[in-house]
Amino acid sequence: MNERFKALREQSIKWAYENQQSMDGAMDKFGELIVQDCLTIIRMNDNETPWFSEADGRARTILREVKEHFGVK
Repeated sequence: MNERFKALREQSIKWAYENQQSMDGAMDKFGELIVQDCLTIIRMNDNETPWFSEADGRARTILREVKEHFGVK
């Protein structure tokens, strides 16, 4: 398990505690955080600059489809 994975896990547990959620809530948050992290990777390259123009319809479609597939805002 890499450090990013561990950090997201800890963030979801902290969120659940602060929001008085069960472990099920923490797991839901963990999944949401993983998807959001993946979307960030899709959007950015190693230089923290966008891989694509926001006007690129294909890229926007991919991001929207992933968000909708996992139900992430």
